[in-house]
Amino acid sequence: YIFSIGRFVHKKGFDILNEVSHNIPEIEFQLGGGSKEQFLQSFSANSIEFNFLGKLTYIESFKKYSKAKITIVPSREEPFGIVIAEALCCGSPIVATNVGGIPEVIKLAKTSLTKNEKSIFNQWVKLVEPDYKSLILGINEILKNSDSVEPFLQIVPKIQKQFTWNNQLKKHYKSLTYLISN
Repeated sequence: YIFSIGRFVHKKGFDILNEVSHNIPEIEFQLGGGSKEQFLQSFSANSIEFNFLGKLTYIESFKKYSKAKITIVPSREEPFGIVIAEALCCGSPIVATNVGGIPEVIKLAKTSLTKNEKSIFNQWVKLVEPDYKSLILGINEILKNSDSVEPFLQIVPKIQKQFTWNNQLKKHYKSLTYLISN
């Protein structure tokens, strides 16, 4: 399945997934978060392409990320990109839109990777424009990737370290020290 989670509001871009799912009918789309009412406003009540999961706990979300073929973040606006960090730390391949905080989270995830590891990362994480054609291209690139996902999963622990509080506090401390000394 392809997994996505969030609030079903316009800026999160879930309505774009309607067209995406019509072009990739062989894969189930599982959507978590939001309310049933919001879901029905974005998707038809008898839309068989989508399995609405409702609100998920963190543990349920992490299980979905780790088992998904791809996690999609179709946002038109995304201030923080927390879903990206969660999905990356669970080892999910990702197709996300190149908006808001998403590119920053991707950049942070690659901070400690070697050149070869960044190449592996880029095979399994795609940044695209917030439209259905770009999302479909990104999804198909990952689905048609004949390389094993194992090398990507092997670099996940290095990615996870970038999102620990201790690492983030050290970086902020260094930034503050630099600002104060200049």
